[in-house]
Amino acid sequence: MNPLTLSQCEALAVESAGLSPSHVGVHSPEFLSAVVRAAAAAITPCTRRELTAYILKHLSPLQPEHDWRDEIREAIETLLALGDLVAVPDDDQESSRVSLYLAPSSFVELSDGEFILLGGYQDARLIIPETVEAKLTHVWYTRRLEARDPSMVRDILLDFGFLNLRTDFWLKSPDPLSAADHLRRYDQALSQLEIRPTYIEDVSILDSSTDVRRYSRRWAALKSQNGRFVGRRPQAFGSRLWCYMQVDNENVLRHIDLPHFEHHWMGYDEAWHLQQALDSMNGNPQQFSVKPGVETGKRIVDVYAPIPSWAVRRWNSLGSPCEAHGVWFSFTIQEKSLAAEIRFATERLWLKQV
Repeated sequence: MNPLTLSQCEALAVESAGLSPSHVGVHSPEFLSAVVRAAAAAITPCTRRELTAYILKHLSPLQPEHDWRDEIREAIETLLALGDLVAVPDDDQESSRVSLYLAPSSFVELSDGEFILLGGYQDARLIIPETVEAKLTHVWYTRRLEARDPSMVRDILLDFGFLNLRTDFWLKSPDPLSAADHLRRYDQALSQLEIRPTYIEDVSILDSSTDVRRYSRRWAALKSQNGRFVGRRPQAFGSRLWCYMQVDNENVLRHIDLPHFEHHWMGYDEAWHLQQALDSMNGNPQQFSVKPGVETGKRIVDVYAPIPSWAVRRWNSLGSPCEAHGVWFSFTIQEKSLAAEIRFATERLWLKQV
């Protein structure tokens, strides 16, 4: 028997994830999210590092020379943002360990007979009878179920143990504030702390003076900077902590770890939201743009930097992620929703339309 070619191995891997090799590849968000869900079903609870290592062990043979880590980490963080995975801090007050779990099989029912499936590892294709007109699609990191008879599909999902997540719960977001008021809360919390200059090795900060369209290049090691920044600091065990810090040259004068006010979300959600306020108040707001969609009556919103998971969920509820070119990510939304989403981007995320 002839050995399988690389392309044949990749096609088998995609098929084993329940996807079509003619539509997605092994580096696609659709395949990677399916792999993360399968791995999470097998080994969680575990840490991010353990889940990444487990997936890496299984993906590396496909392309041994390729470094899969960044793609795996992005898939894990996105599934956390969407709600497929859940992060739970250790009960021990002195521990900084955060364990990941695969969320229970759940669904969010959107308008027009569309469901977003979350968590679990049940294949919806196996529980929806062929006589029921429903189409399962994998779009970006999401699984979407389009049904002609939503009530029938809802009952089937509930019968198979899926949880019905209220849309308002899934789309929960922080209370609306102006950028100035939002930033003022953090500055007041930081100013209440005693100044204790401390040298902490391997601290990195988001430089507010840099190009807001180049998120990865905004990160800089703490050296000669002075002021207040969103940053990350190391800890004895686990991934680096997100924080808001006041620095002077190589010293951290004081800091608060995140989440601080927005405990319903992850540290990076609060950090990105705070950075949006910082950029806005510095006269250098983060940006988004709008362009015509491929389909009539739809527009594409391009975003140039990460946004909090509650904003990602909102735009997932209104449209579909689409292939991004030269931006952080893109969403296709109905033209009738555009005015409201422009207000949301400018008033809740303090972004500037360009």
